[in-house]
Amino acid sequence: MEGTRTEISPPWLILLSALVVPGSAHVFLGRPNRGLVMLFWMVILGFMTFRFAPPQAGFIGQISGGVAVWALSVVDAAQIMKTKNSNRQCG
Repeated sequence: MEGTRTEISPPWLILLSALVVPGSAHVFLGRPNRGLVMLFWMVILGFMTFRFAPPQAGFIGQISGGVAVWALSVVDAAQIMKTKNSNRQCG
């Protein structure tokens, strides 16, 4: 395949990018479609919980659907990175 990256950026940089820009770590790991899907669901669920959460809920409570998907995307990126690193060491 032409244009694929064979080396992976440092793990701390990938996880930092996942924390700052949701879905960006998936792009670094060669899974841009997965990152875009995570970003899509983060926006959709964040908007839905913002619209349907009671006014007494704090701001984080109002966008908790998006925050949950963001947290899952960070965990997913770490899992993909761990799998890629173990495959590279074995092979």
